[in-house]
Amino acid sequence: MSTGGLSKLTPATPEIQEMVDQVSEQAYQKVEKSIATEYRSQVVDGINYFIKVSAASAVEISSEQHLLRF
Repeated sequence: MSTGGLSKLTPATPEIQEMVDQVSEQAYQKVEKSIATEYRSQVVDGINYFIKVSAASAVEISSEQHLLRF
């Protein structure tokens, strides 16, 4: 991966799920569970992560694309 370019889409790892868990309380207050499914990363002045998260609530289950920047 070149600097500034996005990596290929990759299945989420336990480390990526841990990142989602760390921000879930604030970002997903209305859902019961958020599970990372896939991600891409971008190396710039640090690393940006673009994580696809599947979110489940008590009423319905939905899958949405979210952008998380660390």
